[in-house]
Amino acid sequence: MSERNTARAIVIVHSLAHAIAAAERAVDAGRPVLLRSARGAAGYAGISWFAAVIAETRARVPGADIVGSIDCADDLALAFEAVGAGIDAVRYDGGEAGLAKLRAVAARCGVALDETAGESLDLAKADDFARFERHFMSRGPIFG
Repeated sequence: MSERNTARAIVIVHSLAHAIAAAERAVDAGRPVLLRSARGAAGYAGISWFAAVIAETRARVPGADIVGSIDCADDLALAFEAVGAGIDAVRYDGGEAGLAKLRAVAARCGVALDETAGESLDLAKADDFARFERHFMSRGPIFG
């Protein structure tokens, strides 16, 4: 029997269908998964939209170990709004001064900052989707 890989796969999702596909494959592979929105999605898709995608994915794939992370790009106001909305994790790539303040508020609210480095798969890209299909099930090195 092979060892279970507990490294959290990082998958960038653009829709409910993407989130569900990633969560289902995570369950099949016995892997936890970080479902990250596309860069800046908090601004153009909305925090509520992403929260709804994560909630619906959890409802449809209850066995999945999911962390939902919304990307706020360099918009500090949106990052604070996401923290206040109770999203699992917030990704912010603005300046250090803003990051320090955000880190303090997020800690008080029990929200993680997504500062996860490493390779991620973007399901909007056909080549990444093919790699996702191949490697997720095999627990390949692409997921750490």
